Amino acid sequence: MNTTSVIPRSQYPSVVSMMTKTVLDIADFFRLFAFHLYLYLDYICRKVIFAKPKSLDGEIILVTGSGRGIGRFISLELATTGATVILWSKSPGPNEEVAKEIRKQGGKAFAYSVDVSNRLAVATTAELVRREVGDPTIVVNNAGLMNISSFINQSDKEIENMFNVNVLSNFWVIKEFLPAMLAKNHGHLVSVCSASGILPTRNIAAYSATKHAVHGLHDALRDEIRILKSNVKITVAYPFYCSTEMLSDGIPHTRFPMLFPIDPPEVVAKNIVYGVRKDVEYIYTPRLVGWLAMFSWLVPPRAVEAYADFLKLNIDPVAPPPTTTMINGIH
Repeated sequence: MNTTSVIPRSQYPSVVSMMTKTVLDIADFFRLFAFHLYLYLDYICRKVIFAKPKSLDGEIILVTGSGRGIGRFISLELATTGATVILWSKSPGPNEEVAKEIRKQGGKAFAYSVDVSNRLAVATTAELVRREVGDPTIVVNNAGLMNISSFINQSDKEIENMFNVNVLSNFWVIKEFLPAMLAKNHGHLVSVCSASGILPTRNIAAYSATKHAVHGLHDALRDEIRILKSNVKITVAYPFYCSTEMLSDGIPHTRFPMLFPIDPPEVVAKNIVYGVRKDVEYIYTPRLVGWLAMFSWLVPPRAVEAYADFLKLNIDPVAPPPTTTMINGIH
């Protein structure tokens, strides 16, 4: 008896259709791979070899958390480009000092006292900015809080404050100013995230969670803007250790300070402004942070832990906190 399987004629169209789909899928894969290589070469040429920093002369740039730390130096650096700088800070004294320094150097600055974690305060001050200065064309979300403590000893209030300032403020500020950027087909959203947003470590669990949220927000928003075919740009910066007041409550560790240094805020600010002027999507300071993050996504979790222990890239509280017992989430 002949047991050879024969495909019924009635099934020929479905078989042909399946084979055609397979061939098309394979062709699409090779096209995607070729496009992938092209994008690498294009990125290197446009962003590295032949990139010319864009002019910021005449731009209206809003910086949150401008009174201290990285935000202060970003504001001072932007003022040298011919841009009008709008300073938002919860600390009116230091913020006004930054404005005075910018004006003293011949720049244009407008200082506003605002708590960016308060949605209504953001909306009210945004309207004031639009009336007095105009629509910001570049927004730098820099305001941030960091509490260095084990998760068990982190208070509920500290966690809420970090999420309000580090995460929700991005939403309130972007919602105020992105519509005008989209309408004009011109603008740039910048966020000062953190290396802990892609390389989490102990004693900053809540802070790291807020920065993961910022990272996710801007990646998703970038895709929405891409689908709209808008020229609005998005840049996210991932600084490593930075010698600001935020680090004063912690003891940072690094086995190889030449590779992973504790940078002063003015160095981080210069790198961020330079990256913004070149329309770079992701800014890593130092650059090894980006490579280390990609490596961590490709290897098993225990390998990540082994490399973290080897590099000693972690931070401890200045003083060990007292032992706290948690019952049902209540101290």
